[in-house]
Amino acid sequence: MQAAPERTPEAHDMYYILHTKLGFTEEAAATLVDQQGLDDKDELVEFDDELMDGTCKAVRKPSSGQDGHQIPEIAAHRLQLLVYFAKHRERTQRELNIRVTELHALLVLKDQRTMEKNWTKQNPVHKPDAVVLDAQWAATAFDQAVTTLRRLRGVTGIPLSYVVHHKIFPYQDEDEGDIPCGEANSKYQTIDEELEARAPILTFRADYEDYDPLKTDKYEKTGPFHPSFLANTKKVWSVLHAMWGTSGVWTHVKSFDKMQNGRQVYRTLMRHFFGGNKVSTMMTGVHTTLRTLTYSGDTKHFTFDKYVMNHVNQHNIADRLTDYGAAKLDEHIKIDYFMMGIKSSEFDATKNSVTANLDNFTDFDAIKNLFVEFRCLQHASRLAGTSCTIASVGRDGGRGGAGRGGGGRGSGPVRRVKNAPYEEQKKKIPTQAEVDRCTHIVNKKYPDEVYRNFDEAEKQKLWQLWHPGQTPGTDASSTPGKRKVSALRSAVDDDNDNKSLFEDDADADIAKGSNRDNPALKRRVQTTRILKTIRTIRLTTRKITNVTSNDYNVLGETTLELDSHADTCVLGRDALIVTNYDRPVEVEGYNRALGTKRYDTVSGALAYDHPHTGEVLLLVLHQAIHIPHLDHHLLCPMQCRVNDVTVGETPKFMVANPTDKTHALTIPDDDNPTRAVHLPLALRGVTSLLNVRKPTLDEWDSDNIYRYHLTSETQTWDPTMTLYEEQEAAMLDHHGYIAHPNDAPMRGQLVINELTSLTTDTADFTDDDNFHVVLQSRVQVSSIGTSETGHFKTKQTKPINHQTLSSRWMISPEKALQMINVTMQRGVPTCLNPTLAARYPTNDRQLRYRRLPHTLFSDTMFAGTASRRGNKCTQIFAAPNGWMRAYPMKRKGEAHKALSLLFHRDGVPPTMVLDGSKEQTQADFRQKLREADCYLRQTEPYSTWMQGAEGAIRELKRGVSRKMINTGAPKALWDHCLELEALI
Repeated sequence: MQAAPERTPEAHDMYYILHTKLGFTEEAAATLVDQQGLDDKDELVEFDDELMDGTCKAVRKPSSGQDGHQIPEIAAHRLQLLVYFAKHRERTQRELNIRVTELHALLVLKDQRTMEKNWTKQNPVHKPDAVVLDAQWAATAFDQAVTTLRRLRGVTGIPLSYVVHHKIFPYQDEDEGDIPCGEANSKYQTIDEELEARAPILTFRADYEDYDPLKTDKYEKTGPFHPSFLANTKKVWSVLHAMWGTSGVWTHVKSFDKMQNGRQVYRTLMRHFFGGNKVSTMMTGVHTTLRTLTYSGDTKHFTFDKYVMNHVNQHNIADRLTDYGAAKLDEHIKIDYFMMGIKSSEFDATKNSVTANLDNFTDFDAIKNLFVEFRCLQHASRLAGTSCTIASVGRDGGRGGAGRGGGGRGSGPVRRVKNAPYEEQKKKIPTQAEVDRCTHIVNKKYPDEVYRNFDEAEKQKLWQLWHPGQTPGTDASSTPGKRKVSALRSAVDDDNDNKSLFEDDADADIAKGSNRDNPALKRRVQTTRILKTIRTIRLTTRKITNVTSNDYNVLGETTLELDSHADTCVLGRDALIVTNYDRPVEVEGYNRALGTKRYDTVSGALAYDHPHTGEVLLLVLHQAIHIPHLDHHLLCPMQCRVNDVTVGETPKFMVANPTDKTHALTIPDDDNPTRAVHLPLALRGVTSLLNVRKPTLDEWDSDNIYRYHLTSETQTWDPTMTLYEEQEAAMLDHHGYIAHPNDAPMRGQLVINELTSLTTDTADFTDDDNFHVVLQSRVQVSSIGTSETGHFKTKQTKPINHQTLSSRWMISPEKALQMINVTMQRGVPTCLNPTLAARYPTNDRQLRYRRLPHTLFSDTMFAGTASRRGNKCTQIFAAPNGWMRAYPMKRKGEAHKALSLLFHRDGVPPTMVLDGSKEQTQADFRQKLREADCYLRQTEPYSTWMQGAEGAIRELKRGVSRKMINTGAPKALWDHCLELEALI
């Protein structure tokens, strides 16, 4: 038998743990240490699962005349855990002592190893959505970024959030020998938390002799960085660029794009928003918000639950600011703000009880839960969404109504509330003499703000004028008014106030026992006392003799519902109508037997109270149909999408990976492209909707309320045009699938003198797909069957018919009809309300520019030589009849400037046909087309024969080549010659 080689102390330690703790036999452990090179703890980190399996197979297999050694599967699995344990110690910058390592320390990491191994499979990587990064949403944006990074793993399995940790030496202020996660008294609750706090950023640690704490800024810029950190910081840069790259503040970190340093991007933007005294300013904003939050009773869009949620949200913002140096929000301050904001009298008993025993409630969550539980007790018998007005309560009769016109005396005695003086209750009922003295009240409908200031006699007078000859309290419709729930309670008798709240013998025994000084016990007993007081408030069972319900909506609260069957947006009665386009339409419903009705095309505004932030937004709908009797509004998704509003119609619970844009309206901001608002849609049955209301004039005139335009104001909306359905059909082949590029080989570049032409794939007309497309584009179908669907459809009409025009101008009806058919007046809004401050945009492109009669094609032509003026490409505009224009450019991103020159010099076509390039279908080019009321039409992908500008480019190249060769002009003057050839 071959003698065992002399082992180093590290090799002895490895042999010891393999044999005594992991379960290897003496021979297998000796082979791993002496022959397989597993003789040092530093060798462990170089192994992975695949290499370790191969090593164990080599030990089991006989070789060189020696028998193989058995290795139990459990021992091989424990060895893999030992390898992972060694790597984990390195990731958390802890020393590894093999001899003192116990088996339970390895088993603690078993689940973490399995999770990291399957992380990518169970958590597929998705490109994060762009978020708003400005001063208002900075704290939320940074919190979302850290949350996103925690869901992603680096090259060594560490959550990427460690890259943006606020300390370059995360452990420099901590005890170096702190207890690892999984052991007793460890401060880390999860292993990921430990990794985020202790993962290495630099190649040396803070306790090394060459570390200088005064050079922290230098280390942030130049390192030396750990190799895994250099790889992970690029991943972080990609995530942050996807989230914040469209924000205006990204300019401040543009210098880090070349190196893709995600940590420096995060730190720079952090200093931009939270540096200096900005954190203190934001903390002051939290205090101001908490101080101004009030609750005076439930409304449709603001309930007590939302009041509590708003407080908790501000607390969360304050907690995030503590990471940036802000002082922690004290619990007593949270409680004071919370209780001072509650103005509703229904919580008076709870507030008084808490105030009297405030020493026992030092935690905000305890106070919050107490109020929430009291709220549940108060409203346990109420059904959600049901409301009525109780007009009279009594055994035989009583007062009639608290609504408008109510307040009459019934035939029975007045029901007295316990502990309320009878004379005081009786004073609230006006006598007939008092009612007769209200001669200033006339029979009309008063505004709500005026009616609320009426006293009982004036209300009774108005009711009698509305209902002559009727006795109050005998008509079921005698009290119209807004819906309201009347809760009838009886207070606790005066003689019960002196009784002990400790009626429960068990609570009394506990309070008098030896554990009376226990703070937790005192807190539980105090809570029990308060809840007993609350439960003494009972709803008194009474006979309700007169109940009324009215659908009149005083606040103008209604809904904006998605309706794909509506070809145009519709505004109902509860909308602020701003302008009239003098373009009436004929509306036809789902049943033709009902006929058509004529309605106006208007611009209107709706107020939206954000359910999560409480922010008021104004939603403006242009070119919508106004139906005054409709109690809700309809939103045409297609009309919104044409205005670049993203409409997510699929409910979130039906999507595998929902985002903020799922089942929501995403509206871009024209003034700030980096700011976009997500309006989450609600479901009522199966209808997606937004809860909106009619805005007030003050809200419309306010400069502090954002306005978002759901539909376009300038581009004429015509739902009957076939432009959209043709573009949609062009996206599919004849099999019904998305059209993809052909596999035909690419041709080389065509060089004509100094100009080059970039070509696309050659079309094979013998291919079935291409043959179908060519036939479809060249063959006219003689008959087409049509079907009509939808809730209603519209047909635009003229505001003045030819008979009226004939009588006014004293011309023949034939000439008047011809005049109406051939004339069009664009962009003429009429303000319907002279009290509105209507601010019309200064854009008048659709009026000051001439209108061209033909559709134009446009494409970008590239040159192989830069001209004398620095131009490298040209934007070509061509008409089917051979008319064309050329505008040289320095780069293709200036295509929108060429479009402006075309509009100014020549005019605006009805439609512009383009290919799918970004510079022509997005940003400024698309916006200018819309403002000039020019429709954009995109050609079918990979179908150059459909682009009329390609033929114009071919002819321009031929003409330019001939002229420059004949005249001997230098190549640098090609742009002058191209403009001349286009004009000719």
